[in-house]
Amino acid sequence: MSTTTLTGEVLRTSANGNGATLNGKNMDRQVMSKEKEDKILKKIEGHCEKWSMIANAYVVCIIVFGVSAVSTSVLVSIYTGQETLIGVSTIKILACVSTISLAILTAFSLVDNSGNARNAWRSLNASLMLYSAGAISIEQLIEQYQKDESMMGNLSFNYGTASGKEGTYTQDIAASNIEKKQHEITEAQKVMDTANEAFTSATEDEKRITDQVSKLEAKLKEVPDEEKGKIQEELKELKSKQDDALEKLKQDSEAKTDAEKALEQKQKELSLAKNASN
Repeated sequence: MSTTTLTGEVLRTSANGNGATLNGKNMDRQVMSKEKEDKILKKIEGHCEKWSMIANAYVVCIIVFGVSAVSTSVLVSIYTGQETLIGVSTIKILACVSTISLAILTAFSLVDNSGNARNAWRSLNASLMLYSAGAISIEQLIEQYQKDESMMGNLSFNYGTASGKEGTYTQDIAASNIEKKQHEITEAQKVMDTANEAFTSATEDEKRITDQVSKLEAKLKEVPDEEKGKIQEELKELKSKQDDALEKLKQDSEAKTDAEKALEQKQKELSLAKNASN
């Protein structure tokens, strides 16, 4: 945003030494003509309108790129690994749109620039109102314009990492996503290891109880009839434990399968994240 010098429009040093006061300082100048004053006022009003448009444009950009970054990021999170619902290429495009939108918001500091533009417009607009009410002079209005223009600042472009090292925002975001997926894989691996341990323990318990049942059934055929009643009671109790062990083995087997599928899913997501970063 180029700086427009308006003070040059004001006629300065006079031969007769007439003085004017600007913020408590005496400045020698000639009396400004009404035509010159109107011309300067028109320029300042034009800049005030322009700043209002710039502030509104910033807001529109923030909304557009903000909604784009959030919505596409959510869609990528939902549909990653669901290749039957949405293609891998589409997921890559959404990830790219999300990254670009976030990079634009950050690289151009749109939020900060929007606030600066809005504050500068408010200050200048208030000064114009004060001038219209006769509370300040044209010289004070020009001085306020210069301050507000400094408040507007310049449109900057910050490309790279916040640490100052070489890189891009796209690489930073992609690396962060890959790191997150790797952490999720580590957690999924822990869950699977726990499920495997539970499944192994349940298998051993079921095998041990089954062996006991087999031994009691063999013993039942050998003992006299008067002892069969007691063995049958033990066998009945043992078979109840066998049913419980089989049910637990089934549950642990399902948990093991779910853990394996979850780990496989996380590995696919990591692969997609790495492909999207290339």
